[in-house]
Amino acid sequence: MKAKTLSFVALLFSAVFASQSQAALVYNGGASTSSGGYYADQGYGYTETGAHFMLNSASAVNSIKWWGAYDGNQNQTDNFFLRFYAGGATPGALLYSFNLGASNKTATGNVMLNAWTEYSYQSAFSAFNLAANTSYFISLSNQNSGSDNWFWANGNGPSNNGASYGGSWVNTGASLAFELSNDTATQAVSAPATLGLFGLSLLALGLRRRQR
Repeated sequence: MKAKTLSFVALLFSAVFASQSQAALVYNGGASTSSGGYYADQGYGYTETGAHFMLNSASAVNSIKWWGAYDGNQNQTDNFFLRFYAGGATPGALLYSFNLGASNKTATGNVMLNAWTEYSYQSAFSAFNLAANTSYFISLSNQNSGSDNWFWANGNGPSNNGASYGGSWVNTGASLAFELSNDTATQAVSAPATLGLFGLSLLALGLRRRQR
């Protein structure tokens, strides 16, 4: 019985801490289709590309995951810029802008257009609030160190009416691969409260032993 009780306490402790590391998905633009994409590179004619999106309910957002590739496979350092605009037929007023830098890049094991290595990227940024039922436009632009041009992968999610910038915004109608998350949404129990809960569990275990 003692072993079972200790196991329960350990599981409780692990479950509470695990909940702190989870992220709440705010918007799912879909994963990469590995079938192509749209350029968003400072060294190319189209320096910025993005897509419209809308939330069903208001939420804070502070993390993004996206997919893309280069039209070549050189090792190079990325320097991503993330922007949020007001929505519309073309992007409206700039609302938020973040320099994500190199971000966290991981090869997916997929090959884009039978030629180029596909990558997934993930980065956090300062949290801000998005309203419900409001049109927004999200964009990425990469200023990388190599001669290869970066493109944002098509997504298998909703058709979000993408556009690319090359001196003016051009409607591509693209669906782009990205996810927006709120990494703080599931942190309902703070670290001190968690430790307090663990302490109470140990106290209960000690009282149970003394009763035997």
